[in-house]
This record gives sequence, structure tokens and C-alpha cells, in this order.
Amino acid sequence: MNRASPIRALLLHGENYGKEYINQLVTNAEKRTTLQTAVWEGEDHDYPFDTVDVVLLDLHAIIRQSIDADLLGDTVFSHLPTVLLGDSSIGEYALEAMREGAMDWLIHGHMELRPLNKVLESAIRGFSRQRDLVVSHARYKEVVEDQSEFICRFLPDFSITFANKSYTEYVCKSASSIEGLSLLEITPVQERDGFRQKILALTPQHPVASYDRSVIIEGDVSWQHWSDKAFFDSNGKMIEVQSIGTDITERRSVEQSALDSNARFQALFNHSPVMMCELGSDGVILNINQKCVEVLGYTPHDIVGQNGYRYIDGESRKKLSNSTHKLRSDGWVRDIDCNFYTADRRQIRASVSATAHLDNEKKISGLLVVLVENG
Repeated sequence: MNRASPIRALLLHGENYGKEYINQLVTNAEKRTTLQTAVWEGEDHDYPFDTVDVVLLDLHAIIRQSIDADLLGDTVFSHLPTVLLGDSSIGEYALEAMREGAMDWLIHGHMELRPLNKVLESAIRGFSRQRDLVVSHARYKEVVEDQSEFICRFLPDFSITFANKSYTEYVCKSASSIEGLSLLEITPVQERDGFRQKILALTPQHPVASYDRSVIIEGDVSWQHWSDKAFFDSNGKMIEVQSIGTDITERRSVEQSALDSNARFQALFNHSPVMMCELGSDGVILNINQKCVEVLGYTPHDIVGQNGYRYIDGESRKKLSNSTHKLRSDGWVRDIDCNFYTADRRQIRASVSATAHLDNEKKISGLLVVLVENG
């Protein structure tokens, strides 16, 4: 990055800061950098930050006032890109300050090895990228906090790094308490190994997986549908996973109720004391109960898939054909006497009642037929 205008730098130094260092900075600045100086008088002092692009900070002045490096992150470092000045004896403090947001460190006695304008340009560029990331992250959080879906991010060791409001409320945790918590802790014990394997199976070639899983919330089991996406570095090493989940407990409950209801129906159907069968809209037999097997002598293998008219005489076919209109209009017919052929070609008489499954257009989609043998 080559700036068209000079870089405006502010040197904040202690009262005893060596003039030789200031002169060295001025000499090293070249014409593309303008340097103004001010004595460091504490964090609350009014410095001309509005008129400069970057700050050079004498760390020795900070240390003399017994200011912890982590306190500078929300003051000096958050306003402007900051380059630290000091000798090698304060290396630990300088590194802590850089972790808190300082962009670089110029060591006394070695400053002539690095052109000042290049150092400052790099600091400004790095600070701008860092600020863009902060803004981007803030926007991301603002968006995901309003989502009804559960959104969380976690490391390869399953430590949660972020969870939106929907997720923290769902698992009854605060945002502060859930960060750092292992996802495995709120995953049922019997599912932990499977969950771990799903995540560790993600690769740069196949970074996404979707699945249903259960979680324990205040002792109750709830179901969620999750889509996980893993992020990898340039070496293919997993660095983080983002998961988006939806609560499907109600859907699973409805599905289970439907399964239970179907199981109850099948039990009643199979053990009914009267003959029962299910037909498709085209009259093809889909299912018969045990009573049909006993009375008619056909096995399910013999009769399922065949048209029901095949097992009644011509007169009975006419009666049932004439009842089609009533089935469509009312959804049912009752007590139609018909003659049935058994497997050994005997003929028996039975009363037929049927209930139709009708779609929105009043078309028959299926029939449940009950046969009661006469005499």
C-alpha cells in the first residue's frame, strides 16, 4: 500500500524518553511520514487522536504508571493503529499489549533496520482489516441473534465459541456461561460417540453434514435437525464448525403419534373378529386381515395386488358399481349383500360395508372394506 498523502503519526512518550530515539524516528520517517510528539500523561488525557493516522507509544511510560497491558485494549488500541516502542527487556509486556490490539513493536537499538513508513503502513493496513472483521462479526451477530434457528460455532474439541440467543434460551444457558462449554455435555451419553464421529468425519472435500439428534434440556429429551459446516485452514486442518439447528420435537412427536396410531390400527385390523381389507382407488387389494384368510382361504400372497372384483360374482359387481356415486358423495356405503368365491371355489354370502378415503376433490384414494358373513 503506497499512500498518496503522508502518514500522520503521533509519538506518545514519557518525559525521560531519549532524544536519540526521537531523532532516529524522525530520520527514519522519510518525507512520506509527518511526526508530532506529545508527553504521555495517562489514559484520560486529551490527545490529538483526531489529527493523526497512527500512534507510536512509549511502553516504558505506560509501565511506570503501573498500567496493565490488557487495560489498553479498550482505550488507545481501539482508537487508532498503535506501534509500540521500547527495549527488549519489556518483551513480555509488549507481547501482551499486541495480544490486546497493538499492531507492531519497534525495539530500541534496532529501529534503523526497518523503514518507519513501511512499519506504519503495515500497522494501518492491519488495523483496517481488524476493524473490518470486528464490524463484519458485529453484523453477523446482529443477524443471527434475530434468527429463530439455533446457531452455534465450536472448535474441533467441541468447545462452544458462539451461540445465538435462540440457542442459549433453548438450552437454558446464558451467553457467558455457554461459551467454552463442550457440546458433548448437553448431548445424551448414548449419542456422544456418534455425534463426535459425525463432526470428525467432515473433510475439506465434504465439509457439510445434516442429521437429527436429541438433546437433554432440564431432564427432558428434545429433538433437533442440524446442518454442520466445517471450516479448514490451507493445510486441511479443521479450525471451527458452524452448526444451524431447528427444533423438530413437535414434528417428531406428531410422527411418533402417527406411527403409534398406525400400529394400533394394524393391531385392531389384524385381530378383528370380522373380515377386513384395504383397497386402492382402482379396487386393487392392498391388505387383508387374519379373518379374511381364515374364511376365504386365501393367503396375503395369493390375493394382495389382485382386483377385488375377481372374487365376487357378476350380480355383486353391479351392486358395488352402482354404489360408487354414494361413496364419492357420502364417503361410505353400508350392508350391500354380495357373493364371494373362496379359495376352494365355494361361494359364501357376506354383507359389504365400505368407508372411502376422499381427497380434496372428492375423489376416492382408498377404501376400508368390512365383510360380515351371512348365516
